[in-house]
Amino acid sequence: MATNDTVRASDQERDQAAAMLREHAATGRLSMEELTGRLEATLTAQTRGELGAQFHDLPAAQESAPARRQRTSTSAHRRIYLAVSLLMIAIWAATGMGYFWPMWPMFGWGIGVVASQRRARCARSGAGRRRASSPCPNSASASAA
Repeated sequence: MATNDTVRASDQERDQAAAMLREHAATGRLSMEELTGRLEATLTAQTRGELGAQFHDLPAAQESAPARRQRTSTSAHRRIYLAVSLLMIAIWAATGMGYFWPMWPMFGWGIGVVASQRRARCARSGAGRRRASSPCPNSASASAA
């Protein structure tokens, strides 16, 4: 069994590492000379260990602001959905509890909530860890590449 450092790196992993190095350079952690040397080593790296060596003196990547916003947005979306659903049920109950009409807007909006949660979960999981059995869109093509 190969350790993670001896597993061969994919083109996508090299591209992600290069993008992360550019971000470190943009924040002032790397000079242009350091960036050039590390990018060259990253693009020719054969294993994940060689990629990881380019980050030995850099801080670990933090969650990006768009990812934090997405997580907060999906959480707020779910809370608002539940609050509005309860309000519709209360209106239905107050008007005589006839035909349960709230099911239609709850169903339609619920599809959007579930799709939003799924998209956020797939974005967090990353294409590199997806499997053919993953519920994420395009996961089979990502794992076949």
